[in-house]
Amino acid sequence: MFFESFEEEKIPLGRRFPTRAGEWFGDMALVSPDADAIGIEPFDGGRVIELTPVATRKYAYARRIIDLADHPPAVPGQTRQLEVTAAFAARDLANSAQYQIRLKRLQPTPAEVRPIWNDESILFDTVLQHTGRNVAIEPGEQGWNEIRATLEVPPDTRSLVISLGA
Repeated sequence: MFFESFEEEKIPLGRRFPTRAGEWFGDMALVSPDADAIGIEPFDGGRVIELTPVATRKYAYARRIIDLADHPPAVPGQTRQLEVTAAFAARDLANSAQYQIRLKRLQPTPAEVRPIWNDESILFDTVLQHTGRNVAIEPGEQGWNEIRATLEVPPDTRSLVISLGA
């Protein structure tokens, strides 16, 4: 459907949960490629996204909503698959780290997703499917940790939410 890297092009970044499809939102900032400034070398390119901790949550997130109406329709009788691969690296090697990818599929339009997301009383009844992958890293482990998660996307899906957490 699309390929995107945080490392090459300047991409728009919004705060909090996405208000529209097709852009990254969350607890993040583009960081300079200067390895001395960030403590790590970029994975494959010129920049990285730093997920900045939020005191009230366990994870900081980068999230994106994909509007399937913006993509070619599924072939009748066939299911598409979403695959997300992300590489994470810790700046602070003295502590353990946890990384995650979460994928959710929903029937509502992207404009309807944010109010649903913020209302847990209906969120779990509205999400058609959810999958994820968590990886825990021990203190002292250096380098990039690549994580992959997949989600089947049947034709009844309108919106997909990708969450990257650290």
